[in-house]
Amino acid sequence: MTSCLFGGMVLVGVLLTSCDVETSDNGHLDGFWQLRAADTLATGGHSDLTGLSLTWAFQGRLLELRDLHGQRTDIVSSFSHEGNTLRLFDACIVDRDKGDIRIEEPTELSPYGVNRIDESFTVEQLDASKMVLKSDRLRLTFRKY
Repeated sequence: MTSCLFGGMVLVGVLLTSCDVETSDNGHLDGFWQLRAADTLATGGHSDLTGLSLTWAFQGRLLELRDLHGQRTDIVSSFSHEGNTLRLFDACIVDRDKGDIRIEEPTELSPYGVNRIDESFTVEQLDASKMVLKSDRLRLTFRKY
């Protein structure tokens, strides 16, 4: 009985010391966001996107763009967040069987409110429950899950 207990304690100790804990300094940006609206700046148009279930999920230095209804391709992208600027770049279509495919044209990105392969947004609002991003074309409003 004591050898099992000792062995279990050793195993737990090994597991705890062998795990690298990855932390992120993204603050409120980290997490799962639902795209709720897109406003076209040039025309003043408004699109309610709540029924589409389009999400952005930030963790570490990766962003995942996902359609929870499965009608669009999942995308991963690198990002940087400095001050009030959020930059998205190096986007790829997620294909676990064939390997991720680098996106060369922004048509795959546009349903998520991204209109360029390398696009920067001004962060107009970012707190624990709401995010508002503005590009040169759109204002995107998100709610945090």
